[in-house]
Amino acid sequence: PRDGCQRLLRYNFVTNEQTGQNLDFPFGMSRRFTAPAHSTSGKSVFGLEARGVCLVKMETRVQAAGEGIRSAVSILASGGLVALPTETVYGLGADALSPVACAEIFEAKDRPLSDPLIVHIPGIDWLDRLAIVPEAARRLAEAFWPGPLTLVLPRRDIVPDLVTAGQETVAVRMSSHPLFQEVLKAFGKPVAAPSANRFGRISPTCAGHVLAELGGRIPLILDGGPCVHGIESTIVLIDAAGIHILRHGPVTAEALSGFGPVHGAVAGISAPGG
Repeated sequence: PRDGCQRLLRYNFVTNEQTGQNLDFPFGMSRRFTAPAHSTSGKSVFGLEARGVCLVKMETRVQAAGEGIRSAVSILASGGLVALPTETVYGLGADALSPVACAEIFEAKDRPLSDPLIVHIPGIDWLDRLAIVPEAARRLAEAFWPGPLTLVLPRRDIVPDLVTAGQETVAVRMSSHPLFQEVLKAFGKPVAAPSANRFGRISPTCAGHVLAELGGRIPLILDGGPCVHGIESTIVLIDAAGIHILRHGPVTAEALSGFGPVHGAVAGISAPGG
């Protein structure tokens, strides 16, 4: 924890200000949260309210395909966290449409709530359900998906504020990793998945790296071997001026230049970080 004192909260997310939906945890389910410096018990953050205290220490399992895929889908469906291999780096996944589940990502990573998450989709049909998609962005998706390109697009209301850090845009990607795809297709919903490391540290490229970073903080690591690229996805935003690269990655400016003028970052748009 940033202040050197571990404060573990039981989060009872009584309401989501976007939907008014009751988001209480099932009876007896505990969650481990380290309160960030700007969030204290009883304070509402993006519509989520924290109350009470409990201490939880969990065992982290490392499993390969087969049993690991079944376990990953089960944990995601119950609102938990799973570290998953992608073609870029390992990601820390949770149900992208659940503010409760996504809050666990911020806790496990010691990630500031001001840093948005990338939403990974199980199929291209989800793109229009999550975002308003300009034709230029659709062409990029058709050319580079599944693959290491993230599109920052105007969000739809289905995306929780916590995922976008309160911004009016959402970062969306479709991974090409076969295990990641298998988990998402079985889960049937988008998964928010930043890199599976504590915030600001080196992104993990194998299961052992994840275990060293998040062991005891998450229940499962799905071992898919070493990542192909070893660096995080390229992040772009498209507007009338062309393609803006918010984060450089495997998809290069040269590759993108065939789809329009390529520029640097845009003021006021925060790209997801580590």
